[in-house]
Amino acid sequence: WGPLHGVPMTVKEAWMLKGTPSTGGWFAELGDAIAEANALSVQRLLDAGAVIIGKTNIPLYCADYQSANPKYGRTNNPFDLSRSPGGSSGGSSA
Repeated sequence: WGPLHGVPMTVKEAWMLKGTPSTGGWFAELGDAIAEANALSVQRLLDAGAVIIGKTNIPLYCADYQSANPKYGRTNNPFDLSRSPGGSSGGSSA
């Protein structure tokens, strides 16, 4: 039990979550880049009781004003597919 017990959360694809890919959105350099351990911030969320339910899309190397990358493609605004939900946290906002 902790202050976040049972709270479902997502983390950016760039944050290492043990057993999941953390590629920075670029497959050519990092392949699947399966994390062998949790990032400190992710581990703290887990220790506080959060339940990580998935990872969200990011722009290439987390450095753009929209969320698109060669690995996972573009994140679209769910209300208007011609628009992007925005930059670094576009995957989580969609």
